[in-house]
Amino acid sequence: MKTLILMIALSLLIMANSSLATELLREPSLKGNTLVFAYANDIWKADIRGGDAIRLTSFQGRETAPKISPDGKWVAFTGQYEGNADVYVVSIDGGDATRLTYHPTTDVAVGWAKQGANDFI
Repeated sequence: MKTLILMIALSLLIMANSSLATELLREPSLKGNTLVFAYANDIWKADIRGGDAIRLTSFQGRETAPKISPDGKWVAFTGQYEGNADVYVVSIDGGDATRLTYHPTTDVAVGWAKQGANDFI
């Protein structure tokens, strides 16, 4: 009987801890100690050493696939506004995003490539 009660208590503890974990964090990108990720249709930033996450975007629509630039100053992401997905870039500190693509079908941020002195998506 003690074993059964212990097993039930352990199961409840595991279930409680797993329900506290956020399972909606998607598509992480890491540069140094900075982690960016998609959550609740926005792009967020957090320090891997701890602390609060900071929302970088809050536009109407869905933002996904964040990618930190090689210099750590920018985040490229896919923004889906008005039905079409295009690639945008925003400062690692947040602010207004700049649209990079205007293709009539889906464009997705997949990473950064080094091109001479400048970085391009």
